[in-house]
Amino acid sequence: MDRGFISATSYVVEPTECYAERLDKKYRSLAPRIEQTSNGEDMVVIPGMDDPTPLSLLTHGRTAQFADVPSGGWNPKQRIADQEREGIAAEILFPTLALRLCQHSDGDYKRACFEAYNQWLQEYCSAAPGRLFGIGLTAVTSVDEAIQDVQQAKERGFVGILLPGFPQGEDYDDAAYTALWKCAADLGLPVHIHALGSPEHDLLRHRCSSNFYGTFNVSRNCQDVVALFVMSHAFEQVPSLKLITVQADASWMPHLSGRMMHYYEVHGFYLGAHNLEQPPSYYLRENVYMTLLDDWAAFGLKSELNMQRLLWGSHFPQGDSYWPESRETLEPGLSQLNEEEKSWFLRDNSVELYGLPLH
Repeated sequence: MDRGFISATSYVVEPTECYAERLDKKYRSLAPRIEQTSNGEDMVVIPGMDDPTPLSLLTHGRTAQFADVPSGGWNPKQRIADQEREGIAAEILFPTLALRLCQHSDGDYKRACFEAYNQWLQEYCSAAPGRLFGIGLTAVTSVDEAIQDVQQAKERGFVGILLPGFPQGEDYDDAAYTALWKCAADLGLPVHIHALGSPEHDLLRHRCSSNFYGTFNVSRNCQDVVALFVMSHAFEQVPSLKLITVQADASWMPHLSGRMMHYYEVHGFYLGAHNLEQPPSYYLRENVYMTLLDDWAAFGLKSELNMQRLLWGSHFPQGDSYWPESRETLEPGLSQLNEEEKSWFLRDNSVELYGLPLH
């Protein structure tokens, strides 16, 4: 792996100026902002959302101010130095504050914020072409507007598009979305669902238990969307469509596939599943990719997974990243893989999926 690893899940930490300076004038007074609590912790406040976001999420749970966050999150020159420290050849970049915006109920406000973010991300990535690759955002306020967002993402040089867990109108199984999936596939832009891109309050037990319990819910949101894409014929209608679940692990896939196949084979006729051209397991194996940090249980199930659909992500500079010791902490997982599988997981799958200009 002397060519360098590729992180398929890394993050920028967009400063609030990203929004305050670029938002449409209609919303500029409502830009996300930082406020400090009485104990000195910086919190990101987003108008229209009840709970502020603590920056401690980016610093291993410690009380934090923005100045404590690794500067590579918003400074691309420092980012390259951070990459070199761990032998990272390139990164696929997702947002931080905008993940919370994915949960905002006002679609027009969300789309305005996403446009400001996309402008900022384009500038950030342009400082290191060939090393920093952005994922554009769309609020999916309508199919037509989402198609416009996808087309603009391609023009900006982004390598994929991130959807919120829930669109503003009909859900993703509606037939109208076929045009969006075809647009993304024709432009070579994989579609992403992030574990933190859906409102947690849709899982009611999270409100009845500790916040720690809520951390186990996030991957379920991605699983729901994966099943929705399969059963709505999205992959059948657009075979080249690629869906990536981000920061949601992978060891759940054999179970999901097994359960879907059970009901497909045993109850498929009355459940309306036998009108699929291929069984659910086919689409799960061919069209769905997953990124993971340390879900080594997945490698124990590798005979039931498509190893060319698994991607490593460092999660830098989020608080659950192991940076700057990522290579050392990979050993428990990599010991379960042969050399070809290691190369797929750490580099080659990302190059193929995103069409990266790397050898």
